Amino acid sequence: MEATVSFCPDCGKAFEIELPVEPLWSLASAALLVPMKPATLKRWLSKHREDPGLGPAQYMGSWGRRYRMLTASDVKYIRSKVVSPHWRRP
Repeated sequence: MEATVSFCPDCGKAFEIELPVEPLWSLASAALLVPMKPATLKRWLSKHREDPGLGPAQYMGSWGRRYRMLTASDVKYIRSKVVSPHWRRP
């Protein structure tokens, strides 16, 4: 992995970002990719909470209203479990 140094525009403090960064998808976007309804995806995630193929839960937003985010590898894993191999692209 490669690290990139950036500077905060407010205070000027330097910080590093490790690249490449895996993209994050919201539940609504991931539901389109899987394909299933967002409520069904949310239920599937709660039932398979301890599944070793899924990464740790990541959230964006404040504590009052947080949004679950899924990595690209999580979306691929869920799709491999939910969609029949007959319909998956080779």
